Amino acid sequence: FFISINGINWGPVNVYFKEVDSAHEYTLKKMLFWVKQTVSKKPEKCSILRENIVTEFSLYNSRVPDWLADMNPRRFINIVLDNVLSGKTPAYDFFDKKKRLSVEEIKTNLGECIKTYSVENPNTESYDTLHIQSKMDIEEIRSVIFTEDWFIDWSTLSIFKTVKSIAFVRMYENSHEGGEYEIEKKIPFIVYLNNK
Repeated sequence: FFISINGINWGPVNVYFKEVDSAHEYTLKKMLFWVKQTVSKKPEKCSILRENIVTEFSLYNSRVPDWLADMNPRRFINIVLDNVLSGKTPAYDFFDKKKRLSVEEIKTNLGECIKTYSVENPNTESYDTLHIQSKMDIEEIRSVIFTEDWFIDWSTLSIFKTVKSIAFVRMYENSHEGGEYEIEKKIPFIVYLNNK
């Protein structure tokens, strides 16, 4: 995989906190100026502005991010999953970055499993074992986490981003004892990108 993001425009923002009363305040943001980016390709001599910026983007919201303008979220998810589940692109545990995950571990993290329940049989008054197989549901992938390095070309003030890794965020209903459901979030895997 290779992902490169070039800015079109950018501008610094001042953030102010205004106190309404002793218990409430609100945030004001003021754009100081715009920089229109004229360079589309990252020059060789850029300075690092910031490393390892982690940002989570919702894949389903009212405003489609610019980077997804020509690609629907389902297609983006399928492209990444096809590469990961075929073994072409290695995936790792998000919290243990050295642990490479097997395809089976990735499928389990994405919700594919067999759940076993004991159900009382009213005819025999004994318990029967019920196995329910769950398939992964890509609709549960609600956002993506990017880790990026940001660079600046001081001669043009152009900003360039290099995406170092991506990770999906899965949101799903999990049932607990007593039949109660709770919405849970899970990061099934992280993929490191080869952006050289």
